[in-house]
Amino acid sequence: MKKILVIIITILSIASLFADKRINNKNIIRTFTDENGNKIDEIIVPGSPPGHYRAPIVKLPDNSKNINILSNVPAFDWCYGCGPTSAAMMAGYYDRTGYPNVYDGPAYNGIIPINNSWWGYGECPLSVTHMGYDGLTTYGHVDDYWIESGNSGPDPYIVGGWPQHIHADCTGDFMGSSQSAFNMSDGSTVVYYLPNGAPLYDYTGCGPYYRDGCHGIKLFFESRDYTVIQNYSQYIFGYGGNTQGFTFDQFKNEIDMGRPVIFHLIGHFILAFGYDGNNNTVYVHDTWDHYDHEITWGGSYYGMEHFGCTIINLNRIFPVPINLEAEVFDNDVYLNWCAPVTEVGEWGFYHDGSFEYSFSSIGGGSGLAQLFTPTNNPCIIKKVRFLTSSAGSYSQPEEVYVLSGDGTTVL
Repeated sequence: MKKILVIIITILSIASLFADKRINNKNIIRTFTDENGNKIDEIIVPGSPPGHYRAPIVKLPDNSKNINILSNVPAFDWCYGCGPTSAAMMAGYYDRTGYPNVYDGPAYNGIIPINNSWWGYGECPLSVTHMGYDGLTTYGHVDDYWIESGNSGPDPYIVGGWPQHIHADCTGDFMGSSQSAFNMSDGSTVVYYLPNGAPLYDYTGCGPYYRDGCHGIKLFFESRDYTVIQNYSQYIFGYGGNTQGFTFDQFKNEIDMGRPVIFHLIGHFILAFGYDGNNNTVYVHDTWDHYDHEITWGGSYYGMEHFGCTIINLNRIFPVPINLEAEVFDNDVYLNWCAPVTEVGEWGFYHDGSFEYSFSSIGGGSGLAQLFTPTNNPCIIKKVRFLTSSAGSYSQPEEVYVLSGDGTTVL
């Protein structure tokens, strides 16, 4: 059993901070009132893969009006915890879609691979660093914090008396995963929720004795010199009877905005990267293999109920279409654009279903005119949202405001 030496003042401080009774629930570890007077649910997710079980593999459908699946989302198998592994898959997606500083190791010329077979089963330096992998010649996360899955003893660097490494290159460092200094057993990560279902933004009220995994993901991206506009964890709508929770429509919007979402299951984290709005299907990578899988929104996965989400909104740095114009003829509106000339590859243009599905241009050249019929006749003001995608590698939202009459536009 873990026995961390702390002085009496520290023990009293923790007791004061977490004074409420422990909840007898396999999901909620405890509900407490923090120093700001907020009621908070604490959920510690342990970690180890489920033996030889693997979920059924699914064939992803093509994107269409009510189906949207992000491409270039890595699928990593379990790397010292499902929390840091899920966060690493999210981070890897951004590395492959316009945020090149996320991973800067030697693999694939500094681009994170689409799976972690490059390093071997159970190893991924974006999840946790490990001496001897990816060119690391000093102690990393595994060397300083890991003994075996579920071990709750003091970390090796504490027992061995050496200084821990500087947190730098992996999600597990910043999320507090497996670190006895944050009261985590090996493979575990903690997340926090508001019991009423409202979003809990960038929670730090558990520190310094615990580290919220959502806050840790923000710290990781900031360490890579990127700005996190918003980060929060939230129960899904209806869970535990709440009426303020995160909805399927909100999840779809995240995907439409080009942002994968971490799903919280009872006892597990997975990464969601697409949806089929016709039947509430969500497409996921589950940290157990390198394949695509599915779960029903709010349903169960290998007997583990989906109850919440972590949302990370990075500052957008993608290039945008240029020379965007619109003309109106006989109440039909034609959109014209050019892709950024610095980009190479095929560009597809996706949107909210207001008009025919998509056209594309090659090699970053001029886009094709695209026709849609306004819902109002005559068209007075039409707001069109669409997404741009370069070679399937990333997508982003654009808004176009079209003013009819003489064909002039406000963009």
